Amino acid sequence: SLMGKRCWGLADKVTSALKLGWTALVSLDLSDNEIDDEITKHLSFALQCCTNLTSLSLCDNKVSGVGASHLGTALAKFVRLEKLNLTGNRVGPNGARHIAEGLKAAMGVSTRLTHLGLGGGAIGHEGVEALVPVFLPDCRSSP
Repeated sequence: SLMGKRCWGLADKVTSALKLGWTALVSLDLSDNEIDDEITKHLSFALQCCTNLTSLSLCDNKVSGVGASHLGTALAKFVRLEKLNLTGNRVGPNGARHIAEGLKAAMGVSTRLTHLGLGGGAIGHEGVEALVPVFLPDCRSSP
C-alpha cells in the first residue's frame, strides 16, 4: 500500500514509476494531493497496467467529471477492484456515469466492489441512476 498524504508531486512520481513497469501495486491512496483532471488523465492511463489493484483512493482532490471519464476508462481494467474512494471531488452526474460504465466493463453485470465513496461529489439523482444497475442489476428505480 502506498499512502500519499499531502505529498504534492507524488502523483507524477507514481505515474512515472508505473510507466516504467511498476505493476505489482494493489493499493494506492493519493488523497489530498491537489490532483486535477490532467493528472487524473495521466494517472488513469498509467494505472491500466495494474490489473491487481484492489483499492484506489483519490479523496479530497480536484477531480471533476472530466477526470472521472478518464478514470472510468481505467476502471475497465481493474477486475479485482474492491474499494474506490473519490469522496471530496466534484465528479458530478456525468462523472458518475463514466465510473459506472468502467465498472460494468470490468466486471460485467455484477461487481467485486464493496466500497464506493462519492461523498460531496454532487452526483445527484442522475449519477445514482447510472450507478444502481452496477450494484443491483435487477433493480429498476421509480420516477
